Amino acid sequence: MSCTLRLVVVAVAMGAAAVACAPPPAEREAAAPALTPPPAPPVAIHVAMPEGASAAATEWAHALEAAIAARAGDLQLAPDPASAELEVRIHSVEPAPAGTEAPGEGDPFVMRGALVAGEITREFNLAYRGAPGPQAEALARNLRGFGEKMKTPSPPADPSPSPAG
Repeated sequence: MSCTLRLVVVAVAMGAAAVACAPPPAEREAAAPALTPPPAPPVAIHVAMPEGASAAATEWAHALEAAIAARAGDLQLAPDPASAELEVRIHSVEPAPAGTEAPGEGDPFVMRGALVAGEITREFNLAYRGAPGPQAEALARNLRGFGEKMKTPSPPADPSPSPAG
């Protein structure tokens, strides 16, 4: 970086002067920090199923793995649970009970699964219609946020009774 010297007369009567050094405008702009933070590293996700899983559960796992792989800058597939920040367990995929509301077209299904981050496990049911691809993509899109929420400790419950009012 080159420096442009500027002589600034502070008090002419006293004969004092100060010298300031400032880089040229082009170098100041190049050295300015970026206003946007760098992107976060990808979250490592492992997809797991029980042994002997149904064809529907296997189809769901493959659809979710494909959706994770498509989000390469945000997510990455982990080869095993030990190397994953978040694990998605697909327990089963079954026809939904009559009257179940679900997005999509076709027969309704329920995918039962769990999200696991460290010692925390959150069970969930996801109702959908038709092929699992669109719902697997929606789940993949939200995995980073789910993982971050699971890492954030919940405030402890207040055991004291609330004041009567």
